[in-house]
Amino acid sequence: MQPADGLCFSVLIETLGGLDNNLQGFNLRMNALAVLRMLVIALPLTGCAGVDSAKSPRDTYNVEVSYEDAFKRAQEQAEYCLRGDTLYPIVASIDTQARRARVQVLDNFAGSQWARFDIVATGPKSSTIEGAVAGINIWDYAALRAMRAAIEFGVPSCTDYMPLERKSIRK
Repeated sequence: MQPADGLCFSVLIETLGGLDNNLQGFNLRMNALAVLRMLVIALPLTGCAGVDSAKSPRDTYNVEVSYEDAFKRAQEQAEYCLRGDTLYPIVASIDTQARRARVQVLDNFAGSQWARFDIVATGPKSSTIEGAVAGINIWDYAALRAMRAAIEFGVPSCTDYMPLERKSIRK
């Protein structure tokens, strides 16, 4: 599936859960208008796939942290900040032979990725991290920065308190 522009169905339900009392729990006694509203909202969003290789925010960086420690820190950070209110599942895997690991936050319905972090050992105490997020809701540039800080410093936080690198200013 190709990602759709805008919010995905599951994020929309999470965000607009209070829009109509009939939406919560998909009550069997929904009136026809509530069903029609739900279809009008849901149908355009069925093609959403989360992380898109062409459009999604991404970050690649090196850290002076072993890939095993980076993997543990990425899992902690994902649990702490990237699961959302609906507790999206976190899938983490490690390949000790290849010295690689991956941490993903998946959609409850389609299994598409909201966030993905690939970790590769570059030495005994160094790693390269490649992260990508869907670019909506809590899976945005701020989430990438917070993950980077959590891996570098070993403290999960949903906000990165470190200053950004100074950019050159054109006149």
